[in-house]
This record gives sequence, structure tokens and C-alpha cells, in this order.
Amino acid sequence: MEAYVRDNLSSELGTELLQFIKEYPAIASIAHVPVNLQILCFLWREDKLGMRAETMRSSLSGLYGRL
Repeated sequence: MEAYVRDNLSSELGTELLQFIKEYPAIASIAHVPVNLQILCFLWREDKLGMRAETMRSSLSGLYGRL
């Protein structure tokens, strides 16, 4: 997972996303699925604030909706 994130995001963004995944069990539970990890990388790069907001609301469907 770490290698995939680091290959798809800049060093700074990758480090931030990996920390975010560790902090939120709901995100960590879906991040091991490759397509979900790709979605997380995309959202982190394109809409980090929106992704954080949806996570705070505990809305995985909201994350998919943002994509």
C-alpha cells in the first residue's frame, strides 16, 4: 500500500495520505483494495478537503460520490 501511494502521489501528499489512512479506521479498512486505494489517491490529490470532510462525517458513500 505504501509503495502504491508513493508511486501515485508526490512525497508530501503521499506521506499525508498514509498518515490519514492510519488515523481513520474506516479508511484503513477499504484502502487495502487496489481500486479503493486508487480512488483515495485521486481524491487526496484533487479534493483533499472534501475527502477529509466526508471522512469526518463517516461517509464512505460520500467519498465515492465526490469521485
